[in-house]
Order: sequence, then structure tokens, then C-alpha cells
Amino acid sequence: AASFCYNIGKSLYIPLTSRSNSNTLPQTRGPNFTLTNDVVHSLLAVRAAEKEEQHLWPDDAVLGWSDLNRCFLPTPALPITPSLYSAISSTQKQTNTSYILSRSSNFQNDGLYPSIQTLLCEVGRKMRQGNDSGEIINVANENDFFRDDSTETLLQSLSNQPFDAFVLAGEGEPTLRLPAILALADFIRGKLSSSNQIPIRVVTNGLTYAIPEYYIGESCVDPILQMKDAGVTSLSVALMTASPSQYDDLMKPVELTRLKNKIQLKWRSNSKEYLQNEAVRAHDLVCEFIHSAVLAGFDVEVTGVDRPDVDKFKAEA
Repeated sequence: AASFCYNIGKSLYIPLTSRSNSNTLPQTRGPNFTLTNDVVHSLLAVRAAEKEEQHLWPDDAVLGWSDLNRCFLPTPALPITPSLYSAISSTQKQTNTSYILSRSSNFQNDGLYPSIQTLLCEVGRKMRQGNDSGEIINVANENDFFRDDSTETLLQSLSNQPFDAFVLAGEGEPTLRLPAILALADFIRGKLSSSNQIPIRVVTNGLTYAIPEYYIGESCVDPILQMKDAGVTSLSVALMTASPSQYDDLMKPVELTRLKNKIQLKWRSNSKEYLQNEAVRAHDLVCEFIHSAVLAGFDVEVTGVDRPDVDKFKAEA
């Protein structure tokens, strides 16, 4: 079976999608960017699951090997999208919305692939195998691992993790699948002992406020507070540049036609006047996301790519 998760150092990476509402982060690294073979294998497995394909590993000519241990990730097979849920049933959309609003327990299906249940099972297996002795903890039934009444022995075994972080990240934009983020963060946090609260990080392009599912009527579901409540502890946000126009050139974000009268830019002291005279731009939303995340108490890392045409000092200011 395909493995969707992968390790970088002592961090366990959990990719949720290959799709994005802008250029993907691997794309922003430039044409010579390579990844280890196991990472590429996992990311291609996610692509295959989303396209419901059986083949997981293209031939060498497609991958473009750079050496025996690293290769290039092929160009994304699917275009950027403002939403992953536009093609699923209205019933499933309502289920996703209800989960975001109520955070009901044992949510394992948002209608997308790889399924939330599949990811939970894979993360659970890796956590069970992660005690210092190397012992694999036997559970009679896979579903036993998801029970709220898990045994004390099992919880003790989970206190000795080989991971120093759980990272919700991959090729695509994880916040396009907010229900998956919440379910995974809830699951990980619930299975760790109170004395061993390993950080849970989300790596994002920061365009979360551009996702239409989070606007319900005239109100806005705040994904930042949802992630905080689920147990996410830190965010890594790709700001890229201080220039809104350069941001558009670098990231090629989706059009923001749905945001009229539905967003406030609290990071701007002159937000009301600005919005009366200017259209909301993608860069505005990333800055708003960073501002809101800091106020919510997240540990926020702001990232970019070292390029000669980007003014790093302005971006850091």
C-alpha cells in the first residue's frame, strides 16, 4: 500500500492534498529544486489518490533524477483551485460545514482522497511504532486505536515518540482541507500524554481567507481559531515578498472575486478607507492571516525564497 506520510529529520509530515490555490511551495523553489526519493514517492501517492489512479511512480524520464537519492517533483497535473469541495455533493459540503462549526467527534470523511480515515490510520500506525524500545504495540482491531477509552498501556507507549513535530504539509495547500487538519490535530493531541505535547505545525501559503467554504452567509468561519482549538501549535506562512504585485507574479494566486464585502483587513490601520478605494489582493489576505495568527497566540514563522529580485529587508520589516 502507498505511504502518504514521510519523515524529514525527526518530523512526521502529513500531506493532505496536491492541490493549491496558488503556485505550490515546491514550485516556488525554482526549476532546480529536488526532493528525496521517498518524499517524492509520498507526494505522488497523494496525487494518485486524488486522481484515483493506480500507478504511483512515473518512469525515470518523467521524474528527472538528479542523483541516486534525489529527484525532481513533476509539474502539478491539476490546475490551481479556490476550493476542493466544489465538485462533491451538497450533502457532504453541509457535513463539512457542520463539522467546522461544531467540531463533532470521530469525523473521518470529507469526501476527498486520501481519506481522513486513511491518514488517521497511517499516522496512528507510525505513532504506535514509535516507542524507544522499538516494540510495536499490538491492537486487536485497528478501530481500537480511535476509541476514547484507549488503555493506559497504549497511552504510555505513545509518550515515547521518535518525532519532535507533526507537520501538516506536502505539495499542496493544507488549509483547503480544514476538516482534515482539525480531525488530524484532534487525533494526535488526544493520543499523546499530557506530559508529551509534541508540536503540531501547519505549513501554508497563508491564503486561507480566500477559501470560499469559510464564508457562510454574511459571517466568516475563522480557520485560525478552529486550528488553535484543535491543537495546532505553530504556523509556517509563505509571505514571499513585501510587494503585492510581485507576490501575484511569484505565487499566481486564484482570483478573489468572492471576497467583496466579506473581509476586514485588521492588520491595516486604515482598513475601511483602503477597502473603499482598493480591491482586496492576495498579499493583503496573507498579511491578515499572519496578523490574526499572532493575535491568536500561534508561534508564526514567515518564510520566503532567497531571490535577487525580492527585497528581503522590506519583507522582514
